[in-house]
Amino acid sequence: MAEHRWSLICQSVRTDANNNLDLTGVIDEVHVAPIPSEVTDGAAVALDAQVVSVWHRDTWDTPERLQMRLVFHGPRPNLDRLGETQPFGVNVWEYPVVRVSARLPPLPLRGFGVYRIRIEKRRDEGAPWVHAGGDITLGIWEAPAGAAIGATLSNANVASKGTL
Repeated sequence: MAEHRWSLICQSVRTDANNNLDLTGVIDEVHVAPIPSEVTDGAAVALDAQVVSVWHRDTWDTPERLQMRLVFHGPRPNLDRLGETQPFGVNVWEYPVVRVSARLPPLPLRGFGVYRIRIEKRRDEGAPWVHAGGDITLGIWEAPAGAAIGATLSNANVASKGTL
């Protein structure tokens, strides 16, 4: 099955004239406004960001397709499962290396700390999901007074342990 090379969160991604990735604003932590006491269940952190992943064939001369998804856990130390994205396709059929990018959905907020975004893959629908490796960590912290806010806090209807 195709192998996951790496994934990260960034503000924008484009491919230059030489087919190289140009990643802008790589994000490994964000600061949000203090959480009002009335905003507890359903609170989410919305980032204007994308997850970018690079995949390659494990056998270079064997084309294949698979699905991937992002599974959200956090914060540490419990790392409770908070939800996952809908599956999306990774097509290493035409090219041996492929880049996949997707908008990062609002993340369910369960306090401040380090969250984990697990990368999972499966060969086709109905097959079991397996860990692809290369998890992303994202620190979500309360912004100090007067500091810039890096994400918006909403009380959106984010289903706990549901699909994002």
